[in-house]
Amino acid sequence: MKKLKRKIAVLLIFCLVLLCAGCNSTSEPNNEEPNNPNNETDNEANEEKQSISYNEYFAQIVSENVENLDWTILLMDLKTGEVLGSYGDINDNFEPGDILKPIVYASLIENGVLLEESVDVSVAEYNGEYCRSKENFAEGETKTVLESMELLNNPAVINIWKGFDKKEEILYDLSSIGVMLDDDLAALMGYKTIVSGKDIAQVYRAFADSEQQSDEPFTMSIETKLVINDILKKTFENVCKYNTGNYTPYGIFEIISDTENENNTMNSSANFAGYLKSKTEKEEGVVLIVNVTTSEQEYSIEDLKEMVSDIFVDYILRQ
Repeated sequence: MKKLKRKIAVLLIFCLVLLCAGCNSTSEPNNEEPNNPNNETDNEANEEKQSISYNEYFAQIVSENVENLDWTILLMDLKTGEVLGSYGDINDNFEPGDILKPIVYASLIENGVLLEESVDVSVAEYNGEYCRSKENFAEGETKTVLESMELLNNPAVINIWKGFDKKEEILYDLSSIGVMLDDDLAALMGYKTIVSGKDIAQVYRAFADSEQQSDEPFTMSIETKLVINDILKKTFENVCKYNTGNYTPYGIFEIISDTENENNTMNSSANFAGYLKSKTEKEEGVVLIVNVTTSEQEYSIEDLKEMVSDIFVDYILRQ
């Protein structure tokens, strides 16, 4: 009799548990989004983008922008170095501006520059040429070498260079990517020199692999690459903030205005060099290089930011 009572009690408890579970499931709110015509349109547009090749996608981007511009767009796989898509001649040279500076920084660090040392970021003079900071620092203001690198500060590069005793090593490292200069400060800062999109991409791909030393195009230790990764993460965030989920964006946006070229005409160019790296799968991601040149109107930083964001988001959607 006792056994029968125990079985009945267990059965009643089991029925109560089932009843409670049923109540909970029916009382939960419906999280499904209602049909939204705008969402459906966006999804269709995204599916259409993903169904075409990167070459076609980049051609589409160019056609939607001002037509009287010269374009170079290059998307490279981080793991393999394969060019996933391009527009224009990726071997063509262009003036890199600030996107050359991380390469200079990496070489300086590898050749003994100490990141904690102080450097004047307000003004610099070298061989009779003067350079002032775009941030308008008070005269004589100093920051650490690392802080100056995060600001892409021009006077700091010059002041570091003035007292540097391994100039030949830096010039040699830069020559490995086709940047030929002879103690020329403008070229050292990325101006009045040229480099190809593909060569820049290869160095930025090496930066992205921050878990092992690279020996090409020049030696970069893990420690050096971690510093450069941190700089590139901050310089990207200074211009462009958006949620990329399981990916982290790195890179430098640059607008070079009113640059006199060899034909004595005035050019404006917009550059981006950077990469998108997975937070989980360390080798998954892409390097992106963009150069837009025009002699008629300036291509704005907002336009460049929107293009880079669109390409990175498109890459994530295709994964």
